[in-house]
Amino acid sequence: MSDTTDKVSTSRRALLVAGGTAAVGAAAVLAAPVAEASNGSALILGTSNTATASTTLTDSSSTPALNVTNNGAGAAANFQAKNSNGFAGGTAAPNSYGLSAANTGATGSGAAMAASGGNNTAIVANSKGDLKYALLVRHIGTAAPTQDGSSGGAYIDGAKRDGVVGVTAGAAISTSGVTGYHDFGGAGVYGSGAYGVQGYSETSTGAGVYATADDTNGGTGVVALACEGFGTADALEVTGVSKFFGNATFNGNITVTGTIFCDNPIAPVPAKAAHVAAAKIQRRAGRTASKLRPTP
Repeated sequence: MSDTTDKVSTSRRALLVAGGTAAVGAAAVLAAPVAEASNGSALILGTSNTATASTTLTDSSSTPALNVTNNGAGAAANFQAKNSNGFAGGTAAPNSYGLSAANTGATGSGAAMAASGGNNTAIVANSKGDLKYALLVRHIGTAAPTQDGSSGGAYIDGAKRDGVVGVTAGAAISTSGVTGYHDFGGAGVYGSGAYGVQGYSETSTGAGVYATADDTNGGTGVVALACEGFGTADALEVTGVSKFFGNATFNGNITVTGTIFCDNPIAPVPAKAAHVAAAKIQRRAGRTASKLRPTP
């Protein structure tokens, strides 16, 4: 064989070997798994990313620094932590919110935010600002509800526990465990149950239920009603020593088991005063009966 033929054969063998090697290398590259992003690498979408250091994103625009949208049925983002808070958010702007949540869907059973504490408290709210609330709940609807109790500022279901527990360590005169206001003259606090309102005092000078009325407006500290049509209910039942400071009007029978002590002779009630008191109680009886509403 000539030298020229040997050189051509050698060249062909070299090309075949090189081509095979290249094909094997390409196949290995194609078969290799996609590398996960690590420290110093870019975030790879569609796969899991692993890092051993925190990632910081700083933005100076007037729009959100990070936008995540999921057009499917899953959540837009999921945050999980093993040894600390699952999600930490905050703001330094005094008129903004550390966490803002909104539900823009139609009327349904959803909510802007849902919290489940499992065996722990679902929501913890703290505030140390003067004239501020740890939790502020406001219903901004303007239309009157079609049924009393169908909506409101807050609905709390205690299951087999107390619905609302209020505790305070403030001054005895100016603070209370639970405070209720009605801006248009209705009931500040309304209770319905075996005991509509239950009070207990732990001090000898305290009172289980303490009620005052603005004398200039002719108010009444306590109004007790036995609604007609609800059985033989007593408007007022007192066990123990009773003390009345101020005027007390009773429309109905008074049954006393014990002794009535009086420093002054008992005089008949003026006709006008009795008529005004009866009319006032009758009006309040109608409002109270209308508040007997079903549980939402």
